[in-house]
Parts: sequence; C-alpha cells; structure tokens
Amino acid sequence: MASLAPYTQPLNQREAGHLLRRTLIGPQRAEINAATGQTAAQLLQQLLVDDPAPSPPIDPLTNDDWVSPAPGPNNSPDDERRIQFFGWWIHKMHTQPMTIHERMVWFWHTHFPTIESRINNTASLYYQHSLFRKYALGNFKTLTRAMCIDNAMLVHLDGRLNVAGSPQENFAREFFELFTVGKGNQVSPTDYTTFTETDVKEATRLLTGWDVDSSYTLVDSVTGIPRGKLKGGGSTASQHDTGTKTFTAAFNNTSITPASNQVADVEAELDAFVDMVFASAHTAKFICRKLYRFFVYYDITPEIETDIIEPLAALLIQQNFEIKPVLQALLESAHFFDQDDQVLQNNNIGAIIKSPLEITVGSLRTLELVLPAPNDLIRHYMAYGGTLTSAMGGQGMPFHEPYDVAGFDPYYQFPGFNRLWITPNYLAMRYLWSDSLTGGVADINGLELFKMDMPLFVQSNCSDPSNPDILVKEMCDLLIPIDLDQTRLDDYRDNGLLSGITGGGWSTDWATYLQNGNAMLVEQPLEKMFRIILQSPEFQIY
Repeated sequence: MASLAPYTQPLNQREAGHLLRRTLIGPQRAEINAATGQTAAQLLQQLLVDDPAPSPPIDPLTNDDWVSPAPGPNNSPDDERRIQFFGWWIHKMHTQPMTIHERMVWFWHTHFPTIESRINNTASLYYQHSLFRKYALGNFKTLTRAMCIDNAMLVHLDGRLNVAGSPQENFAREFFELFTVGKGNQVSPTDYTTFTETDVKEATRLLTGWDVDSSYTLVDSVTGIPRGKLKGGGSTASQHDTGTKTFTAAFNNTSITPASNQVADVEAELDAFVDMVFASAHTAKFICRKLYRFFVYYDITPEIETDIIEPLAALLIQQNFEIKPVLQALLESAHFFDQDDQVLQNNNIGAIIKSPLEITVGSLRTLELVLPAPNDLIRHYMAYGGTLTSAMGGQGMPFHEPYDVAGFDPYYQFPGFNRLWITPNYLAMRYLWSDSLTGGVADINGLELFKMDMPLFVQSNCSDPSNPDILVKEMCDLLIPIDLDQTRLDDYRDNGLLSGITGGGWSTDWATYLQNGNAMLVEQPLEKMFRIILQSPEFQIY
C-alpha cells in the first residue's frame, strides 16, 4: 500500500542522494555527504526555501539590463537578448544554492510551456519567467490567474486575438486541458468529463478583450510583475463580452456576469472564473499528478491515485493551493523513499530517465566544472546561452522551444513519458556530451570555455584516489543513483580506469602526480573511467 506517512529514519547516502537528485539539478558530493544522516524533514527545511530574486540579465552593449521596463534602441537585438536570457537562466541553474527553488522554476515552465519562436519577444519571456520564479514555492491559484493575462501567454495562445464577437478559443481550451482540470475520459464528442465544449466557448467569451502591453509599464498589483492590458480607453474594456457566461454541470452550472465593462469589473469577473475552476476537485488532482510524475514516477496506478494523489489534492485544497505543503508531504513520504512496501518492481529510486537538462546542467554542477563568469559577459553567454542550449537541443530539448503548445512530450505524453527522451540519435548526443565534459569545449577563437579537471576533481571528491576500487566505487556512488553489484563495478574499473594498465600501475601513477603535479599520466585513465560511467545506462537515470 502506497503511503504518504513521513519517513522518519535518518537518510543513508543513497536516500539522501535520491532526495537531492530529484530536488536539485545535479547535487554535489559535499551536499550529499552533508545530507546523509539527516531525516527527510530536516533536509527539506533547507530545500523548501525560496531563492531571492536575482538581478536581470545584463546586455554587453549597455552594461545594464533591458527590462527596466523594456528594451531600448541601444540594446542588443532580440535574437541576442534571447541568448542572454537563456544563458542567464541556465547559469542560475548551474550555480543554484541548496534549495528546490530552481527545480520548481523549471517545473512551472513545463506546466505553462511557451514556445519562444511563437512569442518572439524576450522581454515578455523574462517577465513570464519572473512569475515562475516568484511563485516557485508559492500559490498555484495566484500563478494560474496571472498566466491568464501574462504578456507572453497572450501571444503564445492567441489571447490577444480574442475579442467580443470574434472568439479565439486557443487559450480557454488549453487553460482547461493543460493548466487546470485536465482532460478526463471523453464521454461524448463535446464532453471530456472535466469540462465540455460549452465551457470552452463560455470561457472564451469571459476572456475576451485582453491585449499585450508592449511597454511593460502596467504592473500587476498582486504579483508586482508587468502584465497585459484590456483593450479600450483607460478604465473601459471596449472589446470585452459583457454578457452572462453560463457553464455546465462540470462547474456546477455556474453563471458569471461582469457588473459593467469597466476594467475593475472585468478583472473581478476573471477572479470569479478562476475561483470557479479551482473549486473543481479535478484541478487539485491534476496538478498533484503533474508533481508526482515530475518528482517521483510517471506511472500513476489506481493505488497511487487513491493513496497518494487524492490525499495530496485534499491537502492542496486545505492549504488554499499553496504548493509548498504538498511538496513537503510528498518528498518526505515513505513512498518517495520506497519504504512503504517491499516490492522491488515499483521502486522509484533511479526510475526516471534524465532530461537533457539533467544531463547537461546537472553533470556540470555535479562534476564541478567552471564556466566563464558574468564578468566575462560575451564568453559567459557563449557558454551558457550558446553551447549548453545547443547540447540540450541535440539531445531532444530545444531550449524554450517545445514541439507543440502542450510542452515537451516526455513531461506529459502517455504512455511513454520520460522514456521518450531516448532515441538512437538523442542517445548518441548524450554520449557526445561526456566527450565535451572530459575533452573540453572551445569558443570560436579556440579558447577553452570549459573542461573538467579530472585529477583535481577526484582528489577533492574521493577518500583514496590511489586505490582503483575505492575510486570507481565512490565515483559511481556520486554519479549513479542505484546500488551496483561488484560485477558491474569491476567492469567500470577494468574497462575504464584500468584499461591498459594494472591496479598497481595506477597507484604508482597517482603517487607520481601528487609528487610533481604532472597530470599527464593520470588524465587518460580518468577520462576512460568518466566516459564509461557517463555513457552507461545507469547514468541516464536518476
């Protein structure tokens, strides 16, 4: 029986690593060591903490940001600002502190996905990202309401084209299907259990009249972040449908009518609509399923639905849609640590295939690679906004460019889910990434952008690098989420580190390196060891 009962035992190294791999993007050995011996509740006190809002991206042309509040004529063109924004964001992931905050920013991006090329405005993307960052551990309902009038979303799902008398249904449909109640069993051509075609049409009417504010001077009074505006003159919403909207039994036959076409009344109507949708039990269950698949496992069985999803949804409603208590309950549960039964076939430790984000940014962080810092701004953006986004794209995740409005398939597509990250081509690109880590990557001028210092890394992260068995075991413990049997460890040792040399030869070469600092003798064996680990099936999971 799956159980949300708290797991109260001190975490061993494998359990601590499991929690950190699912909450950080690439935990480091020192973090896992520090977490070992703590209880899940103690560790989550550190992890469930907001990271302060960072300063915006800096434009090399002006040495200032371009969101105060909008880009000006002296700023870089938008295609360059896009690289700056992506690089800025990925740098935040790479240098994240000991908090789940950055992982949750990414979660909200996958839940409210937008396609950069449809929006074609980096400032709008930045402000949408600011919403995800502000509400990373905050209120799901408040964030969802904000997304209804977010500038980027108004472009992405055509909300700005939706006016009275000329409806555009894209946003209303996806608001139900992708963001809130989800799509249930289709019981008729127009009824999806959780909502109907009538509900889509009425919601479309309710959402008419909104437009993009390209000046970004209209700041939302609740979020403090720029938002869209209502079309019209000042306080009047001239293109909003002011008639009564009547929803179906899926929403208790609720009727909503604005008091007038005044902006304040139209906004109050939007509040009533969000209240209505969040009163549906399906909304809480839908987001809890998304959280479960993101943090635990993709397969939600009837047992998981009853024992995990339904109590989490009840907790979310009880907490007025604050997300942090739900994360707390899920991540400290016996179920999360596979301690609620003795069935090996349903273990979730090491059961999710890493996304290209975990492969690239996660490996950089775990292996402690140093990339050009923001004080070297051109090369900084070249590394983070260029090289890393290119690597992720080659592995099947073009950054901020999912293939359709539902987002990247592995986050939602039944029945494959995370297994869809793996194809022959994508797998080959994952293997090439290990070559980039160990062999290094240069910029267009041939200057090194980054390369793993393998001797220094093992010297800092292994208790006895001169012993090949200890070295291989401790590197596997760091990089692989599951316990390996001795046969597998021997394979990593003999076909990696000791390929072409003996154990005694390795020990001698390591001693020589410590004496004279010449890494030539030890670099090649270490490169073989890291490559065989980083290209293994076990490294692809977490």
